[in-house]
Amino acid sequence: LSALSTSPDHLGHRRRQSSCHSDIDPRPKKGDEGYVKRPENAFILFRRKCCEDRQAAQEEAAVHGPTKKQRQADLSKTISQQWKA
Repeated sequence: LSALSTSPDHLGHRRRQSSCHSDIDPRPKKGDEGYVKRPENAFILFRRKCCEDRQAAQEEAAVHGPTKKQRQADLSKTISQQWKA
């Protein structure tokens, strides 16, 4: 078989054109002027509050002695269980 007979165009397959038009400006990227950060979802806000509360409790407990820090992975598991409850 020749290369022509196996090409995607010859088989009736075409590359789909992008839905973006070349005359429309691309969406601004992080750091660009006009970039708008996505709003944080409810879980992110909940996680932040839990971390802030935990930090405050650790600072308060530090007065009474050293405290054990929890790994981020374990912290995330604990917070997700609280979120689901």
